Amino acid sequence: MERVRVMLEELKEAMFFESLTDSQMAVLISDCCFKQYEPGEIVVREKERCLALFVLVEGSIGEYKGLEELGTSPIADPIRMYSKRVKVLEEPLDQFCSLSLFLGSPSKATYAAVQPSEVFKIPASAMQPLIVNDPVFVKKVANFLLADPDIADGSFSYASLTT
Repeated sequence: MERVRVMLEELKEAMFFESLTDSQMAVLISDCCFKQYEPGEIVVREKERCLALFVLVEGSIGEYKGLEELGTSPIADPIRMYSKRVKVLEEPLDQFCSLSLFLGSPSKATYAAVQPSEVFKIPASAMQPLIVNDPVFVKKVANFLLADPDIADGSFSYASLTT
């Protein structure tokens, strides 16, 4: 629990959590967790809805587009898998799945560990009370999302949004 609290304190400075009260932090602390991923292990699949926000703690996570074109087990063919990689998240506190989580859309990519990696997982269920009850939090999330390059450059498809 202490490690989760420390991570959330770090996120207060890096993302949109700075306005949270102690009681709001307590809710997040009880629901968040750290998870280890081995190279090739998939965290989230493209076109599936993310039910959490993921933050890189250490290691590296690859972002892949079009992996489903490689068949049922793309992990078995790392060279072909590499050809679908568009980005590598390597910096601590790099996050992924925010668009899918907050907008209810499918994931824009598959995310898989490139090297042994640790990820901090903030489930949607922990965020829901903040979204419903805290307009300051909602505004910060909206500004965070507007800064996302996929929204800024127009490559995000609003047609994929669900209600």
